[in-house]
Amino acid sequence: MFCVEGEVQVEFRVGPDGNIAQAEIIRSEPARVFDRETLAAVAKWYYQPACRNGEAVLSEARQVVIEFELEEELLLTYACPENIDAETADILAEITSWYALLAEWILTRPGEPAPAALIPDVSFDRTGDHRLIREFHRDSIEMIIARGSEVASFALQRNLNRLLDFERVADDPEMVETRALLESVRRDLLRYADASLQLWQDIGDAYIELAQDSSFDSDTRALLVYPFVANPNFDPPFDSDIATEHVADLEALVALLQQGQWTFENGEVNFQRNAQQRQFLTLLDSIQQSMERLNESARRSLAGFRDYYY
Repeated sequence: MFCVEGEVQVEFRVGPDGNIAQAEIIRSEPARVFDRETLAAVAKWYYQPACRNGEAVLSEARQVVIEFELEEELLLTYACPENIDAETADILAEITSWYALLAEWILTRPGEPAPAALIPDVSFDRTGDHRLIREFHRDSIEMIIARGSEVASFALQRNLNRLLDFERVADDPEMVETRALLESVRRDLLRYADASLQLWQDIGDAYIELAQDSSFDSDTRALLVYPFVANPNFDPPFDSDIATEHVADLEALVALLQQGQWTFENGEVNFQRNAQQRQFLTLLDSIQQSMERLNESARRSLAGFRDYYY
C-alpha cells in the first residue's frame, strides 16, 4: 500500500531438528519495516541439519538477504505514483518508510502507545522545501504518538465488552460494577474523540504553514501529504458526535436495565414488559450502528493506513 520496497539481512542457525534457531536481524532497509515479516518467513524454513560424529548438531551461523519488491500488479492496484522526478521520489520513499513503521507498530501492538523512538530524525543536510516536508511529517508523527499516549486505554474495549455482558449485569443487581464500567467507557471514549479532533486541527495548522512556506505545487504537495494524514483541508474524518451519541445510548441502556424487570436466559435478555423489550432491542441496534460508525470514522482518520489493516 505504501509502495515501499527494501531488503533485510538476517542471520540464523539450523537446529538439530532442521528447524530455524536463533534468527536475528542484522540489517534492514528501510529500518525495521520488514523485520517482522522476515522473521516470520525464516521461521518456516527447514534444512537438513548439520552432522558431527554421526549426530545432528546446531549449525554455524549463516546469513541471507531477503528482498521485498512490488509486482507490477500491485503497483497498478495501489496506484503507486509514476513519472515523478527522482528527488520527489526519494522524499516519498523516505516518508513512506516512516509511516509504514508506525503502522507496523499500530498493527502489532493495538492500544499500546507508540514509543518516541518511532519519531524520525531530519538530517541537517536537508534544506528548503525538502527539509520542510520532512519536518512536517516528523512533527505529524510526533503529534500522532503524543496524542496516542494521551488516549491509549488498554481497558476501553475490555470495559465496553464487560458493560454489554448481560450475564454479568444479571449478577450485579445493584448495578455497582455496571455503573463503574459505564463511567470508565464514557470517560475514555470522549477523551479519545477530543484528542482525535485536536490532532486533526494541529496537523491542519501545520499543513497551512507548509503550504505558505514551501514552493511545492499543489499536486506535488498533495502527493507528499494526503496519503499519510488525509486531506487537512476537509472536515475531520473522526466524527466526535458519534462518540457522544454512543455514550448516550449506553447510558440509556444501563438506565433501562436498572429500572426494568428482566431475566437473562439462553444468552438473551427478556423484559417482562413488551415496551421495554422493544426499547432494549432498539438501543442495542443503535449501539451496534454507533460502534460500526466509530470504527469507520477511525479508519478514515488513518486514511493512508486503511489497506494495511485488511
